[in-house]
Amino acid sequence: MTGSSRGLGRATAIELGRRGWRVCVNFRRNAAAAAETVRAILGCEAADAFAFEADVCSRAAVGDMFAECIRRWGAIDLLVNNAGIARASLLPNMTESEWDEVIGVDFTGALNCCREAARLMMQTGRGHIINISSIAGLCGRAGQSHYAAAKGALAGLSQQLAAELGPAGVRVNAVLPGYLPTDMGLASPDAARQAAEEHCLGRLGDVDETARFIADLAEMQSVTGQVLRVDGRI
Repeated sequence: MTGSSRGLGRATAIELGRRGWRVCVNFRRNAAAAAETVRAILGCEAADAFAFEADVCSRAAVGDMFAECIRRWGAIDLLVNNAGIARASLLPNMTESEWDEVIGVDFTGALNCCREAARLMMQTGRGHIINISSIAGLCGRAGQSHYAAAKGALAGLSQQLAAELGPAGVRVNAVLPGYLPTDMGLASPDAARQAAEEHCLGRLGDVDETARFIADLAEMQSVTGQVLRVDGRI
C-alpha cells in the first residue's frame, strides 16, 4: 500500500492488517511513522507487514518494492494506491515544477504502481487495484488545478484499466474520499471549514470510516470499474 505511513493510508493499512492481509507499508521520507504503522499491523492477529522506502515517481524504485513483496509472499493480491501530495497555487501563478511535482506523485506515481501490479496480477489471474482519487477530481476548488487534474485522471485510468484487466481476472476501482481531517487536510483550516459547510451533514469525512470502506471494497469479488464517492456533498 503506497503512502501508508500516516493519515488515511495508515488507517487503511492497519484495517487491512486487522482483516488478515499482509501489508507492505510504503513511505517516501518518514521511516519512523512507517515503523509505527508496521508495529500496529503486527499487533493484529494473523497479520504480516514490513516497511519499504520508495518514491513512487521512480519506476525503478517501484519495481524494487514489488520485487520484495514477491520475494516475501510470492504474489500480489491487492494494490492500494494512496500516495499523494497537495499544493495550493492558482494556475496563473503556478510554476512548472509545482505542476510536475503534484502530477508526478498523484498520477504518474500511481500509474507506475498500476503498471507493475497489473503485470504481476495478470500472471496469477487474480488481484485488485484500488486507486485513491479524491472528490476534488470532480468538484474543483481554487488553487488546486494540478491536484484536481491528477485525481480526475486517476479515476478515468481506473475505469480504463478495469476494462483492460478484467478478462485476466483483475479488478480495478477508484475511491474518491471527501475532505478528511488528516495532516494534509487540516493544513488549510479555511478549506476544511468550507468542506464541512458543503457537506450535507455539516461535517468532515471520517478517516477510520473511509479506511473501512476501502477494506470492504478490497474484499469484494464482483465490483470493478467503479468510481466510488465517499463523501457527503451532492
